[in-house]
Amino acid sequence: MLNFPIRLREVGWLPGHSYIHRNVVIENVYICMSCNKLDSSLSIVNGELVLADKNPGKIFFHLIEPGTRLNTIKEAIHDELFFRFDDESASAVRKLVGGYPAFSFEEWPVELMVELQQLLSQLNKPGTADRIDQVAVRIISEIIIRHIEKSEQNKNSRQLRIYSAANGLWAGKSLREVARENGFSIRSFYREWEKCFNVSPKNYVMNKRIEKAKQLLINTGLNNMEIARRCGFADTKYFYQWFQIHFSMSPQEFRKRIHNQNTMD
Repeated sequence: MLNFPIRLREVGWLPGHSYIHRNVVIENVYICMSCNKLDSSLSIVNGELVLADKNPGKIFFHLIEPGTRLNTIKEAIHDELFFRFDDESASAVRKLVGGYPAFSFEEWPVELMVELQQLLSQLNKPGTADRIDQVAVRIISEIIIRHIEKSEQNKNSRQLRIYSAANGLWAGKSLREVARENGFSIRSFYREWEKCFNVSPKNYVMNKRIEKAKQLLINTGLNNMEIARRCGFADTKYFYQWFQIHFSMSPQEFRKRIHNQNTMD
C-alpha cells in the first residue's frame, strides 16, 4: 500500500452538521459532499457571494482547491462527507475528478458507504487507514462515473427530443407547440437546437421543403403551383423566392437543366 497514489490526511462523516467559517483559507485539496440540507446557506467564497438553496433531495459534490477563502454569512444544518488529501496526492485527486469539480447527484453508493462507516469504527485496527484510502477513491470514482453516465443519458434524451421537435416542425406544427410537447422552454429549445443543427428552425423547415420540391421537379410532371402546395409554401411566389436562393435558378430552369442532362445521357 506504500505506492497507493492517493493518500488521505483526514476523513469525516458528519450527520446533522453545521460549521461557520471565519475567513478560513483552505490549505489542502478537499472533496466535500453534502446532503439533507433543509435551509439555504450564504457564504463569501474568494470574495464572491454564494447562495446555496435548500435541496433535501440532492447530494452536492465539490472539489475545493487550496487557497480557497471561505467566510460563512448564514450556516445551514446538513449531512456531510469530506475527504482531505495530502499535498503529494493533489494532482492525482484532480486527475481522478477530471472535468467534474462540482455537480449534484441523487444516490450514495450504499455498499461503499457502509464499508467506509465500518472502517471508521475500526481506526485502531492495523491496515484500516490504507483501506480507507482505497474506499475513498472507490466512492469518488463511483459517484463520478454515475454522474457521467447520467449526463450522457440526459444529453442523448435531449438530442432525441430535438429530433422529434424537428419532425414536428416539418409536419407543420409551430415552434412553440413542438417545444412544449418535448419539454422545452423556448429559450432551452433554441439552446439545444443549436447543438444539433447549424441552421435555424425556420431554415431547417425551408431546406426540407426545398429538397422535397427538388425531388418533385425531378421525378414528377407536377406544375409549380401543385409542388408549392405539397411542400407547404404559402404561395407560388414564396416558393420561387426560396428556390432561387438555394439553386440560383428558377424551378423551370432547374427542371429544364435536369431534362437536358437526362437527354444527353
